[in-house]
Amino acid sequence: MYRACCANGICNIYNFPICGCLDKFLPRNQEEWNMADYSGGCVRRRGLHCNNGTDIFVKYPGIKLPDTKYSWYDETMTLQECEQVCLKNCTCTAYSRLDIRNGGSGCLLWFGDLIDIRKLSDRGQDIYIRLASSELDKNTTHGFLNVSDVGSKRKRGKKLELLATSLSSVIGLILVGLSLMFCLWRKKTEVLHDNEFELPIFDFPTIARATNNFSANNKLGQGDFGGNQIRFGLLVSKFI
Repeated sequence: MYRACCANGICNIYNFPICGCLDKFLPRNQEEWNMADYSGGCVRRRGLHCNNGTDIFVKYPGIKLPDTKYSWYDETMTLQECEQVCLKNCTCTAYSRLDIRNGGSGCLLWFGDLIDIRKLSDRGQDIYIRLASSELDKNTTHGFLNVSDVGSKRKRGKKLELLATSLSSVIGLILVGLSLMFCLWRKKTEVLHDNEFELPIFDFPTIARATNNFSANNKLGQGDFGGNQIRFGLLVSKFI
């Protein structure tokens, strides 16, 4: 299993395929990688900018540290001093604590590609890998970014996206329902309005019969102009 995933790859025996690239790294040759040929290894998705001193170090927790063939260590340096030394050397690609006992001490530096990294479930250590400053997450503190935190943020983002989609669907259904209710109310109002102002029309014989041939006994009043007279009448249904 040694060097199974080659440069900057990470081996996880609980996954299939077992080889993957470190977070923020991509296969050097995607076609070969898809065919389970990992000999090309992985490369950073964004190039380093060592000369202007803007590179950062991102924390990758819970792993077996890379092969130390091309490494250097100092037993007295702090982790912060370790970072500064690595940052000043363009060939330095990662650093970690030399000794993790009693809170950790010392400094271990890697130069060149990182070989034989494995994911461990419980006994893993932390390593800080050099990346371009454009990879810096806005929530990162001192350039340290926990890879597990990235996964959590992605999951939270998916949940929020799903929630937003659901709310949009519910709001859409409510608006459609309100629109239908408004249309039905408006139609009902128009029908009532038309019925309210629709006056019945009677022919002359019906009016004459209802007023007893315009009898003076049915007279209610008379106008001042033209002698118009108003009489009451009793209409009888033609079906009686």
